[in-house]
Amino acid sequence: MAKTVEKILQLFKWRNVTCLNGGEKNNKGECRCQKYYTGPECQYIQCLYGGTVILPENKSCLCPDEYHYRGRHCETILCENGGKDNGQGGCDCLPDWYNGQFCQYYSSPWIILFSCLGLFITVIAFVCIACRLQNWFCSLSDITTFSDCCRNQSCHSQSHPLSVYSAQSVPTAYERRPLYSNKRFTFDREENAIPLPSTSSDTYIAVMPEYPETPPPSYEAAVRNESLQAS
Repeated sequence: MAKTVEKILQLFKWRNVTCLNGGEKNNKGECRCQKYYTGPECQYIQCLYGGTVILPENKSCLCPDEYHYRGRHCETILCENGGKDNGQGGCDCLPDWYNGQFCQYYSSPWIILFSCLGLFITVIAFVCIACRLQNWFCSLSDITTFSDCCRNQSCHSQSHPLSVYSAQSVPTAYERRPLYSNKRFTFDREENAIPLPSTSSDTYIAVMPEYPETPPPSYEAAVRNESLQAS
């Protein structure tokens, strides 16, 4: 008789229990609550990682750090700088770079400093090499508007003065002929050399004579001379 009464009471209790927040009844008439809820009827909310229940509603949590903890139960963790949630209220950070509970701090400031310095030096070196290449190209060509760098350094007039000769600055063969018509060729710079069109007056070019001193002998004279030498 007692067992029958107990079963009747359990059946009555099972019918009167209302499970809240998505809870479900089992065969014993008890509520099986969803995650982060407790109580006979699943009426209480659980707050994680130090969060507190907001009263009197008792339906949400106030997280200790509203930026790094999110969600109704403070169950979502926001990790910075590529960190990952470790499931223990913190983050696993990238080694040798960041630290802190949420990877919010730099752990290697010297590495960052040297990285920035190396990047700066690389950029400066690239700019210098580019300017050198521009000057080299400018010195080998007659282009006067290749770049501002080339124009500012006047590579045409300083690097290769011989490459900027014009047709008017070098004497023609007709103009040079009188210099050697009545005298032997010599390397005397004051008499037979032509000064370079440069800023220095001590620079000269030795010019070979365009015509021989005497004409070659005729064929008959050459044969006669050979016969005389043979005899």
